[in-house]
Amino acid sequence: MNKNLFSTVIPGIFCILYACGNGSAPSNSEKAGASAAAVNYTNECSSCHGRSGNLMMGGAKDLTRSVLSKDEVVAIISGGKGMMPGFKDKFSAQQIDELAVYAESLRK
Repeated sequence: MNKNLFSTVIPGIFCILYACGNGSAPSNSEKAGASAAAVNYTNECSSCHGRSGNLMMGGAKDLTRSVLSKDEVVAIISGGKGMMPGFKDKFSAQQIDELAVYAESLRK
């Protein structure tokens, strides 16, 4: 197997396996105490970005070091980028805006 294929396929497979087995689901009490954006982030984003925003699995960017504007973050969440899917068909514009604010809150 050539080196380029190995460096592309293995991280992708690991990301898929990690997303499928990303620990236990939050309890109802944890969900009740969390904001909707935090729950959506945990469910849809943390498998690649990590709970703290710096996992960087499968090419995901380190959200703790992001310098993007809120509008740029909203555009990426909506339309996707690279291996990240867009969420405009899953979340409302308000939910995407709340996710962008949540992502900004992970910055150091």
